[in-house]
Amino acid sequence: MRRYTFLIALLTVAVTHRSARAQDSIPLPPSHSFFTLAENDLQEERFTFVDTGLSIVDQYRLRPSYNLGFGQYRLTNLTQPYQETVFKLPYKLGAYLGQTALNDLYDDPARVGFYNVRTPYTDLAYRSSYNVGGGTHVLHTQNIMPKWNIAVGYNRIRSVGFYPNDEAVWNQFRLTTQYSGLKYRLRAYASLVRHTARQHGGLAQDTVFTDNTETDRTVVPVNLYSAEHRYRHFQIGLAQSYRIGGYKIIMPENDTVPDTVFVSKVRAFHRMNWTRQIFAYEDTDPNPDYYGASFIDTAATLDSTYFSRLHNSAGLSWEGYKGLGLSAGLTHEIFQYGNTENILSNGTNIRLFGNLKFKLPFATLSAKVVKGLAGPDAANTFFGGTLESTVGDSSRWKWSAYGDWQLLTPGKFYGEYRGNHDQWQRDLYSFNVIRFGGAIGRARPRRGNELLPDRLEVHYTGMQNTPYWAYVDTATSATSSDRFESVLQFKAVKGFHFGILGWDNEVMYQAIDAVSLALPDIVLRSSLYVDTRIFENKPLHVQFGATVNYTTSFNGNAYRPSVATFLRQDDVSIGNYPFIDLFLNAQVRELSAFITLEHVNAGWFDYRYFTAPHYPTNDLVLRFGLRWSFYN
Repeated sequence: MRRYTFLIALLTVAVTHRSARAQDSIPLPPSHSFFTLAENDLQEERFTFVDTGLSIVDQYRLRPSYNLGFGQYRLTNLTQPYQETVFKLPYKLGAYLGQTALNDLYDDPARVGFYNVRTPYTDLAYRSSYNVGGGTHVLHTQNIMPKWNIAVGYNRIRSVGFYPNDEAVWNQFRLTTQYSGLKYRLRAYASLVRHTARQHGGLAQDTVFTDNTETDRTVVPVNLYSAEHRYRHFQIGLAQSYRIGGYKIIMPENDTVPDTVFVSKVRAFHRMNWTRQIFAYEDTDPNPDYYGASFIDTAATLDSTYFSRLHNSAGLSWEGYKGLGLSAGLTHEIFQYGNTENILSNGTNIRLFGNLKFKLPFATLSAKVVKGLAGPDAANTFFGGTLESTVGDSSRWKWSAYGDWQLLTPGKFYGEYRGNHDQWQRDLYSFNVIRFGGAIGRARPRRGNELLPDRLEVHYTGMQNTPYWAYVDTATSATSSDRFESVLQFKAVKGFHFGILGWDNEVMYQAIDAVSLALPDIVLRSSLYVDTRIFENKPLHVQFGATVNYTTSFNGNAYRPSVATFLRQDDVSIGNYPFIDLFLNAQVRELSAFITLEHVNAGWFDYRYFTAPHYPTNDLVLRFGLRWSFYN
């Protein structure tokens, strides 16, 4: 009788704990963290803990002028286009409606953050530049249920600039939500970006600047006085999955109470993204000497183009056999590209995709294949894989290697454009790319205030029929290279620390054999600073020091504001000039502040600090700001 009583009690406990103690084999997002969408359903989401502390990274993240990445140089004003000095594939920069020049303003789904916090979290920041404007950042997120989070963010930057007709205003609104349940998971987002920027087209006479004959930059002669572009980007998207499986009763070791565990090896997933981008350019008093050709109206210009796309991917994934995971599915995409008068391109693309993940004792192997099946981009093909070392809590080093081959149809903006001052129609060949490379470095920074962990990288890219923009018969046009091109890159990241003194460095060497590219051989960023805590009980955390950005000389791309695109040119050389900034960061509890003197060396040597032909950068600028990051 006692035996039957025990069995009945055991079953009762199991049923009782079916929901109360059910366990999920996939962990929930860590509390007080944020993450971005994984590239595919087999990849794990990478979590970053929300940090209210001070680190050297803050000087790049909080100051508006340093929202850019390594090797990027802004043209004259905040949120204006930027010049790339580090090689990236053309489609990585964006091929639609000014994305090439304004890629950091475009709200890519891969950059959207999702949060998980036990208590409501708020992040506020205000940044200002002396007499020229500044920026505001607001973020609030909270879990309305233990597994359901909502986050709202708003960012705004406005700056009148230092040159005529250079004012820019950028607004970004984001709404995200994530639910992490036992079977069902959802990540959804909506974002709106509005950007208005006046365009001066560069200096009319470089000698006025280089000879410093006019020290008031607001009256130096420029090419355009009534031009501006307007960029709008709206998107909504989601990534959802449902685990297919059942419950299993197990008896944990060293426990007398059984657990009910949900076991699943198969998952159905779906991703959707709808996006619409509008790029408009208007010049009410065009300068014919600057534009050259005029196709529609000689008295005024209003060009407007748009790109819309509805993207859906769905499939199944399977995991569970000794670290092996497989997924496969189909992508359906509807797109339309045109202007106010014509639909220049539209169609439907269907692609097949598959992914593999295999966990080895020392590393994880990932592979990916994408093959176009139908539509204008049916030729698109991708084969590639990565091998990344397993990093544990005790790991000091990590390494990775990758390789892939791609065949890509050039973006629709390359094929045709019809504007008042720029028109082209090109039938470009598919773009062939082969890449391989690797990296080795420390698994994590040696100290919390380091910019990046010590790291050494090498990358090789070979390309055929590379698409790019250039002047063809004195007019702007898309074109492609008719030869094989290659780029070999070596990058080193190294930090040195001596007590309170820190010295962090990033340097890249690029060996380029290409006609479509003109980039510097060496790109350098270095920060030398003091990092310390002062006063009784050390409540005040302070950093102060200097940062230098430098590139060797190169033929920087020319900027064409009427299409928001950089053009390949060989007539004007820029670079070989150090930009030195002084900074002070300070923090007491959750309140931090910064003061920066940007380009403190302006005029020390000469006046040749251009970031694109005819586009000088700013003289010395004082910037300051506050940040308050707290949990309610």
